[in-house]
Amino acid sequence: MAWYPGGVTDPILAVARALLTVAAGPAKKRALRSPEVVGVLKKLGLAGDVPPADFRSVYARALADYCDGKPEAVVRLLGDEWVRDTFEKSFATGDWDRVRAEVRDAVERNRETGEYGRLHNRDAEEIDGFIPVFEGLVARTRNPAQVVTDRKIDRLAEDIRAGLGRIEQVRQSEEEARQEREPARREATSLERLESDIVEWLAATNHPVLDRLEVPGGQVGWLVKAPVTPGRFGRVVLIGVDGELLAGQVAWALAEKARQGAQGVWLVARRRISTAAERAAEQDGSVLCLTFDDLVDMAADFEPYVDWLDQEVERLGLPDRYVPLSCHRDDPDGTSSEYAWGSGGLDKYAERWLDDTAREHLSVLGEFGSGKSWFSLHLAWQLAKLWRAAREERRVRPRLPLLIPLRDYAKAADVAAVVSKFLFERNIALNERVFEYLNRTGRFLLIFDGFDEMAARVDRQTMVANFWELAKVTHPGTKVLLSSRTEHFPDADETRRLLSGEVHAAAAPPEGEKPRFDVVEISPLDDAQIDRMIRGRTADVEVIRLVTGDPGLRDLLRRPVMSDLVLTALPEIRAGGPVDLSHVYLYAIRHKLDEDIKAERTFTSRADKVYFLSELAWEMESTSTLSMHYREFPERLRAYFGAAVAAERDLDHWEHDMRAQTLLNRDAAGQYTPAHRSLLEWFVAYKFAAELGVLGGAFLDLLGTVSADGAPALWSTYFADRRPDGTLPPLSGFTTEAMPRLAETFGQTRVNPTVAGFLRSMVAAHPEGAERMLAIARATGPVGASAGVAGANCVMAAGLPGERLKLAGARLVGLVPPRGRLSLAGADLRDTDLTEAGLAEVDLRGACLVGARLDSPEILESPIGVDGVVVTEDGTIVADTDQALFAWDGGDLSGAPRQLATPRPGLVLAKSRTILALSGDRFYGGARYQAIVSAGTGQMTPVGPIRRAWPIRWQGVPAMLVGDPARLAVHRLPDLAVEAVLPFPPEKAGTLGIYHSMYGDTHGICNASMAGEDIVVDRYDEGSGRWEELARWRVPRGRTIFGRDTVWCSLDDRDTALLYDMAGVLIWRAEGIGARHGHGEGLALYAPGDTVLTFRERLIKGWPLRGGPPRWQVPLALGAYAYTSHPDGESFLYATNCGEIVRRRLDTGELMSRAILTSRLEGATFSRDCGLDAAALEVLEASGAILV
Repeated sequence: MAWYPGGVTDPILAVARALLTVAAGPAKKRALRSPEVVGVLKKLGLAGDVPPADFRSVYARALADYCDGKPEAVVRLLGDEWVRDTFEKSFATGDWDRVRAEVRDAVERNRETGEYGRLHNRDAEEIDGFIPVFEGLVARTRNPAQVVTDRKIDRLAEDIRAGLGRIEQVRQSEEEARQEREPARREATSLERLESDIVEWLAATNHPVLDRLEVPGGQVGWLVKAPVTPGRFGRVVLIGVDGELLAGQVAWALAEKARQGAQGVWLVARRRISTAAERAAEQDGSVLCLTFDDLVDMAADFEPYVDWLDQEVERLGLPDRYVPLSCHRDDPDGTSSEYAWGSGGLDKYAERWLDDTAREHLSVLGEFGSGKSWFSLHLAWQLAKLWRAAREERRVRPRLPLLIPLRDYAKAADVAAVVSKFLFERNIALNERVFEYLNRTGRFLLIFDGFDEMAARVDRQTMVANFWELAKVTHPGTKVLLSSRTEHFPDADETRRLLSGEVHAAAAPPEGEKPRFDVVEISPLDDAQIDRMIRGRTADVEVIRLVTGDPGLRDLLRRPVMSDLVLTALPEIRAGGPVDLSHVYLYAIRHKLDEDIKAERTFTSRADKVYFLSELAWEMESTSTLSMHYREFPERLRAYFGAAVAAERDLDHWEHDMRAQTLLNRDAAGQYTPAHRSLLEWFVAYKFAAELGVLGGAFLDLLGTVSADGAPALWSTYFADRRPDGTLPPLSGFTTEAMPRLAETFGQTRVNPTVAGFLRSMVAAHPEGAERMLAIARATGPVGASAGVAGANCVMAAGLPGERLKLAGARLVGLVPPRGRLSLAGADLRDTDLTEAGLAEVDLRGACLVGARLDSPEILESPIGVDGVVVTEDGTIVADTDQALFAWDGGDLSGAPRQLATPRPGLVLAKSRTILALSGDRFYGGARYQAIVSAGTGQMTPVGPIRRAWPIRWQGVPAMLVGDPARLAVHRLPDLAVEAVLPFPPEKAGTLGIYHSMYGDTHGICNASMAGEDIVVDRYDEGSGRWEELARWRVPRGRTIFGRDTVWCSLDDRDTALLYDMAGVLIWRAEGIGARHGHGEGLALYAPGDTVLTFRERLIKGWPLRGGPPRWQVPLALGAYAYTSHPDGESFLYATNCGEIVRRRLDTGELMSRAILTSRLEGATFSRDCGLDAAALEVLEASGAILV
């Protein structure tokens, strides 16, 4: 069958057939092929300069123009019916990625079918050459060109219509949620609710009520003092109308105005105003017909702010350059959810979060340059468009997004100061009372962009306090979005716990109802996103092929911020220059500075500009003042360059250069800021490298003053020591500054991870860089405290393996590497000062720390986490770690364990010689994939998906109770055959949250929940097949209640502990126990026998169940958790943060056996008088360290 049938009249098919005829001809005919194609075009009326305006005609002409001379297979590909249909849809929506994907699939399919002929993978890029040809023709035809504009307008209008419709539903949901929180509002009529809202608005906006008016039914009325003309207040008749505002009500209000001698009338309906009412109001200029949202909008003029958003979006080219982002989230049940960009990604997640009335706070995490700020701006812009459209159409308003860059307000004392400064700078006349009202009533989305600006360079407690300070604006009904870098926090888990609201200042949560937090993390860009991003910035096929085809560049482009930098740096990359973050920044900066110098007359050299930017970057970074007003330039220039700008005329020239040619962006208010914070951090690293004397290679050449006959110089003096003509002398390199100078800059504070990463690349480019860094670190020892943290920063920037770190005598105070970023294995750390160092999880195998000074047992913290310890009925101990399941036969932890399953399964329970495991690497519809693992053989048998499971005894035999949304089922072990299906427990008013659980003990299958202030325990009766209430008891006021195994422990503020069994019987009481619930520091555990165990901070106590003082106590090096009892009734087990699993006797606390799961301390040598206590020294020895 011919690929194109004869006698076609479709212009696309006719042109394609002509092209195929030419392409299939001999080479001689190919050189003359144009006449055949031109003949077909003339016959179809497509030969003129302006083709007909319909899509198929333009596509046919584009096919002729582009494919004339192309191989036959390419013609078949672009003429394919599916390809051109997808092309038309892409054209209509403006989404060219759609047709690109179709073409890639077609090329891939052709490898098997051969339907197009011989195609190579690179032929998929032909579509990118064809698109500009098609769009060029469109631009020459009036109607298709208009279609391009119309489709954007239509899509925008469609999006706005859909958005406004969604807002109506969301507002209704928010009102319902508010009524749930406020019973009085739920019982009120719609008119009473409108009255309450108007009164609340009047109070917030300080419009006094002068009198209450008698009004007809279905209305409420007041005489108020309010604006009647701009700047003039008078008496206004304010009428609230239930339902639609009608013309008759306007007439009555005008009569009332005359009776009251008022100067104005405001009529307010919840939503609807009749056209007759609007016409009646137009007859009298003193009448305003308003929806309630119109009334609220009178509190402030936000138009200047929305205009600013539009200007920022236009300046950055956001609509054309924005790339949708993917994100992922750790779910409450321990699983993880991915939100792919192709399905809406982070944008869709944020939209659903905004619609969810149960969640008030969202934190968006990501590494530097991952797109957090662009996402925040894009979200604000989209919502602001909706807000403006709703206002114009007088529809229910969505939340107005207030985008607050915390980089500009990092020094603000509290959140009120942050908001106040933002409102002032954005020309929003809004006092604190009105802001609080609008925020509390759900009128805002507050977007705090860049929490890391408030988290950097402060201690943990201050960082936590800063977070809760910002959270003060979070109330029921509010929405707050916070973005932050992850690398400013030493521990990813700590970051998530803080931003999830689990960590509190002073170990106490804020007063009032705790906000409900979500945390998501931006995922690195995938290949398809990178492809889309690059194509949005260039149409050059060769550039696209180079950038997307190089694995090293692809890795850099996982961060959106790198796209422009990589494209700018292409000449150096093509020439074979090193490809890493710091070098790409170097190439791009050099290119941009040279471009600016060529474009304008310049009075300053590239070296001067680099010095200015480096010093300004350090000042901004060290003072948390990330912008500078244009009026401040002269002062900075005098401070940096001294005599070189002494003359006023010279100062003017230098000021012009530094403002116009130094990578700084200026906003409408005259504030200059770096284009991206990472640029600032690169220049900080550059200054440090120069001061340290490790600036070399291409980094040193950036200055343009390096010469073979140059002399060494100090960074601090070189730019002031000029020749008579004002130029800089030739330079061979920079020498190391004296320690007092380094202490003021490099040693002032811990270098953040981004700066450290840039600096490592610069150090590596210097032939003696690493050794110089070690020499500087060693030199900090004799200097002592005056060196600051210079020694620790040297170690982080040296980029050396542990065995090369010869640091004897160095002052390494404050060495806190991000986890997994530093190895000290084999390092010489003799006589070092490691106080205030955070070496948790750092590899110290074989390191020598004799004479080293420590002040924290945190050095013992293990990288291996233990999530659970269980003991099977035959005594096998099984530990669930974040690496694998480990088992010790016979209950002896001193031997080597067996590894049962990998990847990490997530242990739940143990019965007989069988355990239930949850796999962390597979998800099916949100449920966790599970398996039965034999403790004897280690064999894993998949059984998932299962949502929740509990160990039980069924008819006296170990079994498993599995729960999902549909049913509760009893499964036999180990084959998991279903033995019975149970009804769900009775619904209660509430639950105990994560402590809501099922227990299998002497009481049978029990479900514990919270009903009001009562704990209610229901027991399942196997005989009747029903749940029956076993016990109910009141929680004493002021107490925290939590469950553990088969008991409940109650704690009050006076450290009195009460222990109940599942039947609510008080079985133990102790005064002054000091038990604080949370993370293993204070959890009371009832164990078999007559002993109660309490874990407080770093101390375990064994108490007699019958009362009295503790029998014994055991100090711990670090906190303990994952407690469990042994089936022998005589011992118990627990895990510690040191990576230990420990078994002790219940009656005496005596150690029976211990396992250490990490080898990170093996062979390391410590002095016994290093500063650690006896418990920590004991763990050191047990971990294989040597004490001398």
